[in-house]
Amino acid sequence: MKASEAAQKKSACRYDWHQTGPYVYISIYAKTSDPEKTFVEANETNLHAHIAFNGGSDVFELVLSLHGMIVPSESKVELLGTKVEIKLKKKSPFGWKDLEYKSNDSAS
Repeated sequence: MKASEAAQKKSACRYDWHQTGPYVYISIYAKTSDPEKTFVEANETNLHAHIAFNGGSDVFELVLSLHGMIVPSESKVELLGTKVEIKLKKKSPFGWKDLEYKSNDSAS
């Protein structure tokens, strides 16, 4: 681990989501995110957001298996003063029951 990575501490951030016909919006409430150290990666079914904030000293990780499929090339990320907004283009305009896909398998 690099010294710069060791200095970062994992932090909890509040996040929520909503949807319209064509899009799902995820808002992660992290003040003054650092664009140099923040990234969001997505494929059709998974999302990984690495948000560095408070001068890059705090980090929030969000890793999700999405409930529906998205079109990554038509999705966007905006770093705003008080939050990071992720706009995901849905592959089909149907409503999602939840943001994250949860398996119905019972492991007991």
